[in-house]
Amino acid sequence: MNSPPTPAESGPPWIYVAPYLALREPITVAPDLRLVPLSSLDPDDPLSPVAGDVLAMYERPADGVGAFLCTPTLGSGLEDQTFGHAAQLLTFLVLEANPKPSDGQYSALAGHSAQTTENAMLRGHRVDGSSTFVWVHRGVVQDVSVTMQLGRARDSVPLPPTVRSAAFGSRIDASLAPATWKLLTSGRQAGRRIGRAIDWLGIAWSNADIGVDVRIQALHAGFDALLGTDDERSNAKEMRERLCALVDPQDEPRIRRPLVFRGGNQKDAEVSERGYWFHHFTELRNGIAHGDDIADLAYHFDGYPHFNRAEHELRAAILGRIARESGDELLAIPDRLTRYLTARIREAEEQLLAPEDGVPTRDRQPAEEEAP
Repeated sequence: MNSPPTPAESGPPWIYVAPYLALREPITVAPDLRLVPLSSLDPDDPLSPVAGDVLAMYERPADGVGAFLCTPTLGSGLEDQTFGHAAQLLTFLVLEANPKPSDGQYSALAGHSAQTTENAMLRGHRVDGSSTFVWVHRGVVQDVSVTMQLGRARDSVPLPPTVRSAAFGSRIDASLAPATWKLLTSGRQAGRRIGRAIDWLGIAWSNADIGVDVRIQALHAGFDALLGTDDERSNAKEMRERLCALVDPQDEPRIRRPLVFRGGNQKDAEVSERGYWFHHFTELRNGIAHGDDIADLAYHFDGYPHFNRAEHELRAAILGRIARESGDELLAIPDRLTRYLTARIREAEEQLLAPEDGVPTRDRQPAEEEAP
């Protein structure tokens, strides 16, 4: 999906472009890394016109679509591993911004305003002094390499049929980028687990012609990557408990419910509503993996498709893991507007309570009036 560059080295400049990304404003990922829409490129940067010409080579789903990865300016190269982390970051930011179900309604994926994995595609192009670059696609069967001349009408990258219009795409939450990037590039196991869970989420959210069975297995693999342990004997119950501990509210009720397994066995257990759903989702995945004859009803839970619920739950779980690992509890709030308003309220409270002469505002005594 993404085209990684060779390791960074001196020479012709690199242009990193996300041609199908609907980005409304610049996002600071790290001090030396930014996501910048075409409209926000520095007009004084001599590479800005080159970047615009590179983007123009791509047939895009709508005007105004397209952004650049600047490190921190145009032209600097990235190591392969850093490029891979950037691709994971883009995938998560795009998919996390998709509409969330309201009041437990998982009946549709709000296709009119959702973006897919294809919208997060990231490409790296090295433009030489003659304004040519090599477009590379690395596939399973063969690699495709085409030399293109900027501005030449017959040289263009056709719009893939899997890329949908991003004109109505949801606004990306810039506040998630720094913490996610820090974890992805940390070299820690938690960061690798988050990155691989994002990869599986990206497969499930691809607009390619993929059957629902494959998507369900991809989502379950995402949960496994995110929530599994080093113990190979880790079982579905432990993963279910870790998911609920990560996402359930502290006061979420746990009710004794019947857990029915593939072989027909049944066991009663006290689980939350999310835990009860995850048990059914895991049993569906197991049935798919083992070739069971699965009834249509088993692809639904509480009247809604398992896939719709699972993709939402995996997004929430990745967000929860990022919040826990980064120590920023605000990131665990799944609703972006609530997250934004909570952050603004806290900023206002901090300003109100900011110490003046060492005394917080709330502890300050009113000044005594002088006698006339």
